[in-house]
Amino acid sequence: MVPLQAQNRDEVMMFLAHVSHETDGLKTLEEYCGQSGACANDYQESWCPPIEPEPGKQYYGRGWFQLSWPCNYHASGESLGVDLLKNPEKVSESDTLAAATALFFWNANDMGRPAREGNFGATTQIINAIECGSTLKQENRIKRYQKVRKCFGLGEATDKLRC
Repeated sequence: MVPLQAQNRDEVMMFLAHVSHETDGLKTLEEYCGQSGACANDYQESWCPPIEPEPGKQYYGRGWFQLSWPCNYHASGESLGVDLLKNPEKVSESDTLAAATALFFWNANDMGRPAREGNFGATTQIINAIECGSTLKQENRIKRYQKVRKCFGLGEATDKLRC
């Protein structure tokens, strides 16, 4: 598994907050709209030629970070030694892969850098920019972060929360 090599408490808290938000408190390893079919085909495009989606496969969010899109499945799978482009469903069928893909995404996108600087908003921008702005999802993500901070015995953060 890819390790989380956190350099400070902020990094650990932000990683856990994003896991909590993306999995609805570890209740699911699949995006709800993917399970229902409402968004199952929304993530089929590739921006990393020659990688293309496999016929009949869907690349909606799965795992601790709701890994999405063929390019992310391919890169994560290459790093972990699993063909996730041909088998994206494996991410939600294995707790180990669910965690490993999140750790891969965290490291590959250098999310630790803004986390170590206490910039939760910047980490949200990386994991899901569509939530930035005045959105209920961003507010819910911030609430998850505040709950994690409370678990660490800290008060609420007030700076660099939004993207």
